[in-house]
Amino acid sequence: MTSTRAFLLCLLLPALLGACLHAQDKGKKTPKPVNKGEINISFVVEDDQETGWEAWREEYQDGTQGPMVLALPYAIKMKYSDGVDQRSLTLLADRALIWFEPEEGKDETDIQNDPFLAMSQGIKNLQFYGEGHIWMKFVGKIPVTVRADRIFLDFSRNRVVTYDANGKETVFNELNLKGTADNVKAHSSAEGAVDSPGGVPLRAGVGAGPAASEAAGSGREERVGAAPNDDAIPTPAGRQKSLPQEQGLRLFLRAQQLRIVSLNKDLQEIELEEGSISSSSLAIASYSLFAEEITIRLTNSRKTVYMTRPAVRVLDYPLLTLPVDDYAYDIGSQPPIRQFDVFLTDKRFGYGLRTYIDAIATYDFFADPEPPFNPLHLGPQIDWYSRRGLGLGVNLDWGGVRPFNSYGASMFRSLYINDPGDKRQRARDLGWFPVEKNSRGRMWGAYSQNFGDGWQIDHLLNYSSDANFRREFYESEYDNNELEDSFVRLTKRYENLNFFLNFEPRVHPWQNKTEYLPTIGFDTSRVVLGDFGLQFSSHTEASVLRYTPGDGDDRPEASTLRADSTVWFNMPIELGPFALDPYAGTRMTVATNHIKFNEDNSRPGLSSDGTFPGYAAGEQNQAGLLYRFLPFVGVNLQTFFTGTWGNVQIPWLGIDGVRHVFAPFVRYTNVLYNSLDDIPGRAFIPFDSVDVLDEFHEIRVGFRNRIQTRQGWGDNRRTVDYFEIMAELPIYPQRKRDNRGNVLGDLEIAGVWRPAPGFAIAGNMFIDPLTGNFNRASASFRVDILDFGQTSIYYRLLKGQHQVVGIQADLHLSELYRIGFKQEYDLQAGKFRNTRIELTRRVLEAFDLGAVFVRDAVDGDVGVYLSLSAAFRVPSSSAGLLR
Repeated sequence: MTSTRAFLLCLLLPALLGACLHAQDKGKKTPKPVNKGEINISFVVEDDQETGWEAWREEYQDGTQGPMVLALPYAIKMKYSDGVDQRSLTLLADRALIWFEPEEGKDETDIQNDPFLAMSQGIKNLQFYGEGHIWMKFVGKIPVTVRADRIFLDFSRNRVVTYDANGKETVFNELNLKGTADNVKAHSSAEGAVDSPGGVPLRAGVGAGPAASEAAGSGREERVGAAPNDDAIPTPAGRQKSLPQEQGLRLFLRAQQLRIVSLNKDLQEIELEEGSISSSSLAIASYSLFAEEITIRLTNSRKTVYMTRPAVRVLDYPLLTLPVDDYAYDIGSQPPIRQFDVFLTDKRFGYGLRTYIDAIATYDFFADPEPPFNPLHLGPQIDWYSRRGLGLGVNLDWGGVRPFNSYGASMFRSLYINDPGDKRQRARDLGWFPVEKNSRGRMWGAYSQNFGDGWQIDHLLNYSSDANFRREFYESEYDNNELEDSFVRLTKRYENLNFFLNFEPRVHPWQNKTEYLPTIGFDTSRVVLGDFGLQFSSHTEASVLRYTPGDGDDRPEASTLRADSTVWFNMPIELGPFALDPYAGTRMTVATNHIKFNEDNSRPGLSSDGTFPGYAAGEQNQAGLLYRFLPFVGVNLQTFFTGTWGNVQIPWLGIDGVRHVFAPFVRYTNVLYNSLDDIPGRAFIPFDSVDVLDEFHEIRVGFRNRIQTRQGWGDNRRTVDYFEIMAELPIYPQRKRDNRGNVLGDLEIAGVWRPAPGFAIAGNMFIDPLTGNFNRASASFRVDILDFGQTSIYYRLLKGQHQVVGIQADLHLSELYRIGFKQEYDLQAGKFRNTRIELTRRVLEAFDLGAVFVRDAVDGDVGVYLSLSAAFRVPSSSAGLLR
């Protein structure tokens, strides 16, 4: 409500004059200090022009004296400033009349001779009338400008009585502005991004594409729904910075007449005749809601707009008249259309149309004048692509996640499409063509509920009709390797114990899957035993395991009951500058079924997909208990050295004081023994990584070296890691068993240099210490361009596959324009890879027109994609409240 009240005071700018009247009140004062404002009135004329004014006292019909009238026949300029809140007001009018009532006891002659002096010494009431060209500008947190032909303002005040805890009475006057204005146009200046209220609970985005993310008030990193291709989706233009030619006025209200009914802290109400409330624009309203009569009524509990015979206008042109006489709209309600995308050309999907309409928001927006119902979003999604067919789905979002409190939240996404298949050569290369079936689709749902008292349930449902559906229709989800398996997990936390029940079945019919039906167990961590620092940790679980092959896989099914428990003790010790943490424990595993094989062969491992590989020749499933003990010991050793030089300053390197922290460490792990070595010809059925554990001996040595300094200014000044480098080298005493015959593993080095805010040079590499060859490496240089863009140059090496250098730029040039550029070159293959040039233009505050030029990295095809996306949002900030 604070921002709402502030906005209305900005919208009706002269209300600020009431602060001056507050300071001059002669009644009982609040004990708190009163911040006095300052007001100046001057004529706006040529230097050599003579000016004047007239003053008289009005009389009522009964002969009693009325208010004092001050006539100003020339153009005037009125300025008000508040030094405490850094607010200022400027008002211009061609002519003006001012009515005021002086305080009692003033000499009438003095009042007549100098009414300005009488006003400064204290008045009871003040009324202002201006005509001609009325121009007012308020400069505060959000600058606002109002234009009108005529304006009348009544600075009335309400008497307010308050009582403190001791019953002491405080009486003061509160401003309650009233008045009217004719032919009003209200504008706001440039403003930052405006997010819609509400939004989805678990992950951002409804439907798919940029419009969905914008509608949910989030970024567009995630796309839920059938996306044609990331290449075909332009990034929204954004709202970050205005170019000089775009720094015009933003219209958000216009009316033939504006009537101020009340403006106080409990009720703010204004009426508009032949008025419209609209989105911001450079010159005129982009899309607006128009009505013959509009009443905006804001209270502590509700914020509602009441309309008589409403209509929709685009660029102030009547577009649609709603078939209702009276319509009430609560500010903050979600627009029904959450997403609207049109793809004009796309090689894989053809022409496309995608839309999502929230049924709950539709009812709330058109039929229910009560405050908006944000916790539930439910509605259909419709996708159509000329090369792929018609896709239908349903989306649902409910609740929200509240950290450290009880909560409940869920999401559901579904999509069905009758797909004739992709005809491109690339689809054949990736195994997408011929499509296994024409009826394709997916259901995805997530549910999380915290009941309090340590109880929580989490659930994920993920079903796809075929193995390639996610890779083809949900590329970003596939590239990010997001979780694909379905599960239900119930947890209970009780003091140091955490109990859990996990159920993980196979849902995809095509998937090779080890099912957990179910897994039950508990764990605890670092429970202190005794007074000498010994700590105890454990993890124990029992599972019913079943392997089920996917469609077309000839591997047999297998199942067993398995219990697995790990317990260990550790005791942190400080030896002078060294921190020592030795530990010892054992892992015991028992299964009711196992594999019997030839004693001359090695124990079987997992298949390439991480599941049961089937039975090799000479292997057979054997019923009976098989157990395994894996005792282990280890130690973590670390120390650090520091040095501080507070007076070191190197401005051109961005150094203001230096602190050096060097922390070497050693990590030692040794799984001493595998009891299965004493039972030849026996092994666990390899369902997952637990069944194939074996002896293991590793020493990791390394260090972390940091140089810190102070950067930033004012409130943003803080200590940062100016330069940081880390190195780690694994050593394998049992080289033949643990590291393919090599004593040393890959040396990993990672570093980052931040010479100034907005600049960063980072890199990491994996080096074979014997040959000096780089097996993997990457490096990047990133720079933020002022506050509207970012550019990076990067290098990427993956031995035997590619060696790539690239440059990428992402520039939000203004509120309307965005330019993106990406180019990669493969040094190993000697050819250009991914090329992407993108231009996005925002129009009418809701539509993004995008053009994307893409050169495909696989087959070299060049594509030009045109896109139209729409995101209808309800503004939530103070300056956007009445748009």
